[in-house]
Amino acid sequence: MILSLTGCEKDDSFKEQAGDPQVNAIESGFNIEYVESSAISKNANLAKQLSKLLTTPENLMGKGERTELTLHTQIAKYISSEDGSYQSYTFHVSNTPDGVGLENILYASSDGGKSYRIYLLEYPYTEEKMMNSFLPFKPLDFKGEDITYYPLNEESKTASIDCTVLVQTYCQKDNHEDGFYPNGETCPAHQSTSVLECHVQFWGGMSSSGPGGSIGGNNGGSWPGHPNPSHTGSSGTGGAGNPSPGTEATSPLYLPMKSIVRKLGPYEDEAERDHIKEYLNDNPLLVLLIHMFLGNNPTSEQEALIRDFLDIHKVMPNAKLDRFVELNDIIQQNPWGLIQECAQQNGMDTQDYLDLYNHTIPQACQDRLDNFGAGYSNQPISDGNVPLANIDYYGVEITTYPDFDNDGNLDTESEIYQAFRENFTDLASGEEDDFQFTCDIPFNSTNTGDINWEFEPLTVQDGTDFISSNPISSILLIEADASGFLPTIATDDGAIMVSGFTNNDWTISTITTPENGSQPFSGNRQWGWIINQNGNLEFFTRAVDVASISTLLNIGASTECQQETYYDIAEATWQNLQQEIANWVNNNGGQATINTSETVRVKKEKIEEVLTDNESIDQILSNCN
Repeated sequence: MILSLTGCEKDDSFKEQAGDPQVNAIESGFNIEYVESSAISKNANLAKQLSKLLTTPENLMGKGERTELTLHTQIAKYISSEDGSYQSYTFHVSNTPDGVGLENILYASSDGGKSYRIYLLEYPYTEEKMMNSFLPFKPLDFKGEDITYYPLNEESKTASIDCTVLVQTYCQKDNHEDGFYPNGETCPAHQSTSVLECHVQFWGGMSSSGPGGSIGGNNGGSWPGHPNPSHTGSSGTGGAGNPSPGTEATSPLYLPMKSIVRKLGPYEDEAERDHIKEYLNDNPLLVLLIHMFLGNNPTSEQEALIRDFLDIHKVMPNAKLDRFVELNDIIQQNPWGLIQECAQQNGMDTQDYLDLYNHTIPQACQDRLDNFGAGYSNQPISDGNVPLANIDYYGVEITTYPDFDNDGNLDTESEIYQAFRENFTDLASGEEDDFQFTCDIPFNSTNTGDINWEFEPLTVQDGTDFISSNPISSILLIEADASGFLPTIATDDGAIMVSGFTNNDWTISTITTPENGSQPFSGNRQWGWIINQNGNLEFFTRAVDVASISTLLNIGASTECQQETYYDIAEATWQNLQQEIANWVNNNGGQATINTSETVRVKKEKIEEVLTDNESIDQILSNCN
């Protein structure tokens, strides 16, 4: 048998989740908790004993056709007596042969860790049975079942394992009568004996009595390299405290990699499935936490949430599952949750943006997209559990009306509005030399570049419809370009469709086209005019944008600069529009000034802090510096 170790040096970031308040094993009086590799590695003697497994294959001979086992050392169940003299570490073993039950490796010491007895434990639950019944914070019932253990060193051949310490509950210490599991179920009473009944098979050729009853009988069979089994029996109930001489305390540890891989399917191909399986195999503590969240009957929403989290965890190993779940709960209850506090601190009323957030494309728009066929689709703002990532407002105040038609009379609001619509594609298009990006650009010491963008109708008819009295479903393409070595998002084209129109404003929605693809953020933007609080005409554009947490973290992006660059170019586009409108009005006999823009955006760094920090999420989101 080849026993390979995984994760001996790896430290995981989920300690505060796995390390729940210490709990007691029923009828045993022991403290029991999950410990990580960082704590395990501090036990020098245990670490030495783990390494020794690789160099003593003669003590690890398997059964039948077994050729390889994998011992996962990133996490263990640690059991200790109150005085610390007795301690045991239970590790999960994978790559077991088909049909073999759950297997653990147990290291047990009665002298404070100076020496260890080592066992291979085989429980009667097969992988399939474990998938359907195991939960990390719930005991397994071995009533009437056989638990087989194999001594793996000389010290372990003089001891026995008793059922009274094999089965335990995760109630708070001294609270078995009234305690509760995390899922709300009542814990078994302290006097309950039905959950303690089980059989023990010992492969080692000795006789011993545990604290709860005798172990006797006979059973045939053999295991190469070890004596024939000689003892089998059932236990009764025992007392609390340190185990009797020669009796071990353990608790089954199962890391359901196969179960999670199965639940997260179907997969596009075998490569995707194998990739997730390999990743979970390298992160067993994460497996345990995921299984705690999913349970045995997860919803499709829970499974999708875990798939998203795995994508994040691959690039952010310090991301915490409980924080991700809490963040998604906040977003589900309030899609504005990530920006609402900062919007209020900046004097922006989110109520003013509700109509834009709730705006959906009319049937005429959907019909046109459908008629185009493959490659054309709406990028709806409200699909899925996706948060608001940006709201903004850019205004230009006109104190003296212009005369665009040169008839000697100042234009009316409606005439100015129509002139704006007719000149929109020219006013909104622009360029900027030596544009300063806020993100580090590879092979660009100044992080600058020349960028330009152009709004143009998809077809000639779209151009005609766009300025007509019924522009609904007309499409504009956004053609972007840049010079130099710049992030690809700087040259990422887009497309928008007019989805709303009144005598004061028009609204566009992001769409996907074969020519320009999709955009990383979905949103609705509005252009129009109002009479502001000063009594003056004000041109404005305002928007709401949404993006998944993965998008905000640049997961799957072609560049780490995707989010920052998207925000940078958006700001350059609308500040350029402000300047162009002001110049246009001033050059035609009017007087216009640019108002200070207002923006609230969710930055990547804020999401990273939410997912990795211990400070409350509300506190982090309210820090708007």
